[in-house]
Amino acid sequence: LGTELVLELAPFGSMVDLADTLEFSGEAGLTLAHVECAADQVETAVQTLAALGWEHGDLRAQNVLVFAFHLKVPSFLHVKLGDFGSSCKYTRGESLVALRHELHNLCPYNQVSPPP
Repeated sequence: LGTELVLELAPFGSMVDLADTLEFSGEAGLTLAHVECAADQVETAVQTLAALGWEHGDLRAQNVLVFAFHLKVPSFLHVKLGDFGSSCKYTRGESLVALRHELHNLCPYNQVSPPP
């Protein structure tokens, strides 16, 4: 049998999808409080990855998945970090230049510039 990957459904899509949906529906857009709530959760995710020795490599709004949202209650927003296709494992003390070079080679279309 083959390997199967089961993923959790993000009912609101990404942060970009949510912002677009709100814009097209005529609703008020995301508030600063929504963005701050999402940023706090993404920061925690990135810190957790770093503590485990991982670098995400493609951090952007399209890769922040929205699982709960309420227009009037910003603290109800629940996001998770997705798309680990450009992530890489590193060891403590590894050169950040080497890490940036590895990320650029994995995903050169990203905003990760190659080291000088």
